[in-house]
Amino acid sequence: MRRKHLICILLILAIATLAATTMPAYSSDREDVQIYIWNPGTASNVYPALAYPAPTYVEVWIDTPNAWDNTPGGIVGYTVSVSVDPSVVEVLTALIWPDTDFDGVSNGFLGDFLSRWGHNWLGYSTSFLGGSIDKPSGTISGTAEAILGFSTLGLGAGGGPMPLFRYVIRTASGVDPATAYSPIALFDAFYTTVDGVKHPVDIVEDGHYGAEPAPEFPLGLGLMIAMAPAIPVVYLWRTRKRRY
Repeated sequence: MRRKHLICILLILAIATLAATTMPAYSSDREDVQIYIWNPGTASNVYPALAYPAPTYVEVWIDTPNAWDNTPGGIVGYTVSVSVDPSVVEVLTALIWPDTDFDGVSNGFLGDFLSRWGHNWLGYSTSFLGGSIDKPSGTISGTAEAILGFSTLGLGAGGGPMPLFRYVIRTASGVDPATAYSPIALFDAFYTTVDGVKHPVDIVEDGHYGAEPAPEFPLGLGLMIAMAPAIPVVYLWRTRKRRY
């Protein structure tokens, strides 16, 4: 009897652990640097697949320690790359948000991490590079932005969460958006501090294009989960059988 109770408890713990690991949690007062895919429209890292050739604007966000803001230890630049399944998704470009100051200079907008801090507040411009696009491999490498003259400025940004830039992607021609799925995998993510040193980003979280396939359980585990509701019934039946 104790063994059966133990199996039930282990099954419950396994299911609870699986649910917890699929729920992202973000903080606005971090002690590390996080760059991640975020969809404000769905409040998740999932972007619905659209029919070809409609573009999808995938947002890349950053979250950093608030204590770094306006300090010599703050961030003055970043670089990041992305990879998708080229059989499902076509990479098009990477874009900074358009100018909203109406001064003719595309310096992002008030919510963009570096432009908000460097340009809109202190008057420093930022330089944005879209990166190298390789459609056959499904990658955009080396998307980067930096505050111009940051060594003279001597200060960097912190805080968040805030948007960095957007990738523009679309469903590949001939792919059914109803069944399309691809990871949106970020890699080679670094941030630069005032001293010019590049640091690997502490936490990098990928995104999803289309509905993520249901996880495949090992046959044994799947059978145990399927039979879990029947365990109490079998136990009661066997107990009553002993009594009568």
